[in-house]
Amino acid sequence: MASCSKQFIGVGIALLHRANKINYTDDITRYIPELSNFKGVTIYNLLRHTSGIPEYLGSFREAWKNDKIATNQDVINYYAMKKDTLEFVPNATHRYSNTNYVFLATIIERITKQKIGDYLVENIFKPLKMDRTFIYNRRAEPKKIKNYAYGYTWVKNSFEKATEDDARVGDMVSYYMDGIVGGAKINSTVEDVYK
Repeated sequence: MASCSKQFIGVGIALLHRANKINYTDDITRYIPELSNFKGVTIYNLLRHTSGIPEYLGSFREAWKNDKIATNQDVINYYAMKKDTLEFVPNATHRYSNTNYVFLATIIERITKQKIGDYLVENIFKPLKMDRTFIYNRRAEPKKIKNYAYGYTWVKNSFEKATEDDARVGDMVSYYMDGIVGGAKINSTVEDVYK
C-alpha cells in the first residue's frame, strides 16, 4: 500500500492518545531520546508533516553502505550521529517526509513493547476483520504468501519484466530500505481495504 500505510500508523498513534499513553504535544525526544537534536518536534508535528525533519530517502539513503538491509533503528542512529538540524522550525511550513512516520512507528513500538506489525494487527486489522492485511518486509523477512502480487517494471531495451530490485533493472533502493517501516510496508487486499 506504499504511503497509504501512513494512515494506519496515524490511527495507531490516535489509539495510544485515546488510551492516555501519549499526548500529541509530547516532544519526540521523550520516546526517542537519541534524537536530542530534534528537540521541540512534537508527535503532532510528525503526524502533520510540519516537523522540519529531513526526508530519510535523501541523505540517509545516499549514505547507506548497502551492506545490510536498513531498519528504523538505523535511521534513528544516522540522525542521532549526524546531528542534522531541522530543515525548518516546527509548524513553520508543511513538507511531506517519510521520516516522520518512521519515527511514529518507532514511538508506537517503544510505548507498547510490541513490533509495529503485531500492534496494528491486534488493535486495528483484527478488530476490523482485515484478515489479509499486515506489514511485510519481503526482503528482510521473506516468507511464502499465497497469491502475493509483485510490482514489475520493464528490463531496459527488452520486453522482459522484472522486480525493481532485480540486477537487470538495478534499482536497489527498495531492497536496502526494506526493513524500514512506518511510511510504507503495509500489504493488503481490495476486500480488506474496502472494510
